[in-house]
Amino acid sequence: MARQFYELLNKHGVRPVECLGKPFDPENQEGIGYVETDRYPAGCVAEEICTGYQLGDILLKPARVMVARNPAEGNNKENGDQTNQDEGEQ
Repeated sequence: MARQFYELLNKHGVRPVECLGKPFDPENQEGIGYVETDRYPAGCVAEEICTGYQLGDILLKPARVMVARNPAEGNNKENGDQTNQDEGEQ
């Protein structure tokens, strides 16, 4: 049943938004968070949580995505936060 529904949408020109591995685009995607990974460059879509759809150039529903961040970026931020916490305790 679901397959038939998607085939019907496809027949009428509704297409999924292609975003995995591409730079994050707030026009077509809703970023819901970051994920640390070396698989994709920082700022690119690393995970698609919910598929987005478009009809020609018209966005029907934005894709909900997680954006890649280099593991080193997260570690530096965490180390900086830890330093600030240590200084406050003294």
